[in-house]
Amino acid sequence: MSQSKSRSYAWILWVVTPVFGMFAGYGAWRLVVNARAYCDAAFEPGDKLGLVVVELPASVLGYGLCALVMHGVGWLLTFRAPTEPFRVR
Repeated sequence: MSQSKSRSYAWILWVVTPVFGMFAGYGAWRLVVNARAYCDAAFEPGDKLGLVVVELPASVLGYGLCALVMHGVGWLLTFRAPTEPFRVR
């Protein structure tokens, strides 16, 4: 596959990566909620509101942003890597 062909589909990864991160954030939030429900820790109605209003958006957006940043770092490191094989002198 040529380099121009691989770069033409690069926008798909820039869209899919944060969406995947958001699903991971939602999964992490579900684990937190289930753990708190299992041990009855801070699971009163007021605490549930905090879980939904504060922690859900923070984890979903935070994981999505983290995934996007890490994808960008990986993309920069990959395209700046040398393309010629190393030669032993």
